[in-house]
Amino acid sequence: MPESRERTERTGDLRLDLRNTLQPLGEFERILECLREAEALARTLGDQRRLGEASAYLTDYFRLMGDQDRAIDYGHQALAIADAVDDFKLRLRANTYLGQTYHALGDYRRAAGFLSRNIDMLDGDLALQSYGFAQFPSVHSRTSLVWCLTELGEFEDGARIGRAGLRIAEAVDHPFTLATADAGIGSLYVRQGNFEAGIPILERGLDLCRTWKLSLWFPPIASALGVGYSISGRAGEAVPLLERAVQQSEGMRLGGWHSRVLSAMGHAYLLAGRPTDALATTRRALEIAREHKERGHEAWAWRLLAEIALRSDLSIPDAEQALHRAMTLSTELEMRPLAAHSRLGLGRWLHRAGKRDDAAPTSRPPPRCTASSGCRCGRPRPSRRSRAYADRPSGFFRAVSICSALIRP
Repeated sequence: MPESRERTERTGDLRLDLRNTLQPLGEFERILECLREAEALARTLGDQRRLGEASAYLTDYFRLMGDQDRAIDYGHQALAIADAVDDFKLRLRANTYLGQTYHALGDYRRAAGFLSRNIDMLDGDLALQSYGFAQFPSVHSRTSLVWCLTELGEFEDGARIGRAGLRIAEAVDHPFTLATADAGIGSLYVRQGNFEAGIPILERGLDLCRTWKLSLWFPPIASALGVGYSISGRAGEAVPLLERAVQQSEGMRLGGWHSRVLSAMGHAYLLAGRPTDALATTRRALEIAREHKERGHEAWAWRLLAEIALRSDLSIPDAEQALHRAMTLSTELEMRPLAAHSRLGLGRWLHRAGKRDDAAPTSRPPPRCTASSGCRCGRPRPSRRSRAYADRPSGFFRAVSICSALIRP
């Protein structure tokens, strides 16, 4: 006797529920099996809502595997179905995963648009509902939006949104959601140079990952924390933490975000006095970012490659080209902090090469910091001061976070 429709529906729903259980653990091979079966069952039933759910989850899966093209295709399919059947929860999922995928591609403005829609949808008490998500979507969307705004240099808005996410997470008392909130605001604070605020938040997030076995969130939180440790003179703590993050990311066979974790480890190696390891790790990060079309992460890897050349005796023939590529990408993607630091780095490179006339325009300081920029120094920034920051061992990120938010190349 053929299976009843009700039983087929239950089977498909169970596969999606199992995906939600496996996702925090990072068991992606089993997740794909569940999603493929759920997708096939939905098509057999002709059930658009269930097909939309499977499509949304497949968006997230392919994003995490680094296959951004397939993620985009599934994401827009899920969003089209959500609009057709007017499903609130499905629209939340589609917006979330499309926003994260466009973030991975470096299209931060477009990503912010999808994520902002979710925040607008989850107004008032709706922000305190989980809607069946592994973490509360009001917080998840805020953290992802904070990451976008951080890359764009919009620190004030990012901090406001990140703090709101943290308040929601603390109110609902949900460990996965709290770790998600910590990943957002903590990363922004570290990028700003506010280590006193950022490091404890990220340390709490990492403890939550360890206690509750939130394997998927360990690499992004550890990478941000490792950067904070490195810049604040704790490279000895950063290196083993980031090596663990890389190992865990590779163990889950993650493609998405892996290049960023590798860049953080390369940076830690550089500040720990291991430039050869830094160079090898950064080359790997660059290769993976380009393979997965992660243009923002690629830009950061190019900039780090040049910094290794500036701070070591290693021969890196493409160092100047790396700076130009970082400048080009960061300008195109509106990554204002990175564009600023790339411009500063090129000035240092040309100055060292004896091309002082060429170096002068690239070293020209930006205007005075303002509160609205999110910069904490609040002082004029003469080129001498900028060079002083850049010449310090931690200058690679400190020059971005403290002195460069407003440069427009």
